[in-house]
Amino acid sequence: MPLASRPQALGKVFFVECWSGDNDNNGIDPATPFNTITYALTQTVAKRNDYIICLETWQQEPAWPIEFTAANDWVHILGLTNPGMPTAYMCPDIDEPTFLLAGTVDTVEIAGFNLGGGVTHGCIEVDSSQRNWIHHCWFGLSDQGLGTPLRGIDVPTGPSGFLVVEDCVFIGDNCDCQGGISENGFDQAGGGAWMTIQRNRFLGCTIGYHSVGGGVNMILDNRFVCPDVAGAAIDLGPHANCKGNMIDGNVAMEGAETVMAANPFRDNNAGDINHWGRNYCTLAGGVEMLLKPA
Repeated sequence: MPLASRPQALGKVFFVECWSGDNDNNGIDPATPFNTITYALTQTVAKRNDYIICLETWQQEPAWPIEFTAANDWVHILGLTNPGMPTAYMCPDIDEPTFLLAGTVDTVEIAGFNLGGGVTHGCIEVDSSQRNWIHHCWFGLSDQGLGTPLRGIDVPTGPSGFLVVEDCVFIGDNCDCQGGISENGFDQAGGGAWMTIQRNRFLGCTIGYHSVGGGVNMILDNRFVCPDVAGAAIDLGPHANCKGNMIDGNVAMEGAETVMAANPFRDNNAGDINHWGRNYCTLAGGVEMLLKPA
């Protein structure tokens, strides 16, 4: 659709290109892109529904992390990509996350990126923000120079509500997955509720989905390659707020030569305070088992 005929509700569209872009450009045409996402965010207006289209990216940002605040509400940041393999790469050259969704930001979309992060950080960190949407991203692809992040998506504080993470790939450094994530794919140490984590692939992460304080979340239809004999796919609690979660349709498969010996679905909370549906484990020889959580 030509820019001149865009619906008024769409807001403005800006373009970023790391090699040929210039922050002195107007940024409104692919031929005259900005150089950095950081600068493009300064040109957006909160709740105008603006878009930032990233043609090519790498380490050109002036500082890390790239932080979204209340001034960036309703901003969409999209890497030029196909669903199979994003071509917009982002990796800090210091120990920081790539993106930080700060506590005041609301309703941000991030999609179409290959992301790295610092050794003590996630690729994306979510700090008490609300109603964000992360999809079609790859995390921790180490053979592309994306570093060794601690986690893919990290929710260290809370509450963070209504986050949707779908159709992403989290690549750990276990079981020959050529990944850089050294710990968990998705980690929620902080509180929060009503998150939807669905249709993601977790390959060789220490734990695929780990939540201590999250309640009333929906963890649906994810696939896990578990790293070792312990084989942790989903691990909940223990925490008084880690209750009311729906966990259904997930599949865990072996990702090491050693046969998976432990139940990969774990609920560390006393009593039946979470809702476990049909979750499967595929063992050596292709044996499929329907499992209740350990």
